[in-house]
Amino acid sequence: MIYDEDFELLELSEDQVEQLIYDLVGTTLNLDQYLESTFDVPSVDYLSEDTLEDIDRTIFLCESCGWWCYDEDRSENGYEDICDECAEDEE
Repeated sequence: MIYDEDFELLELSEDQVEQLIYDLVGTTLNLDQYLESTFDVPSVDYLSEDTLEDIDRTIFLCESCGWWCYDEDRSENGYEDICDECAEDEE
């Protein structure tokens, strides 16, 4: 991100974060492209830390299949960023 002292980081409302999560889960959408098309934000670098934490507490991008998943679907058997389904496939 190029520093711009006049630019304030965007803090999405609770409703906007919920909509973002609803739109992403079950897809392979690129987060930066989604933000740009939906909120006119060029990348995650322009989101506030609170907004990023809200997103990270709820969803993650599976490193194996590339799909957005709810955090409760994250594998608990030693694989940090893969979903339960991919973990089962790797066993």
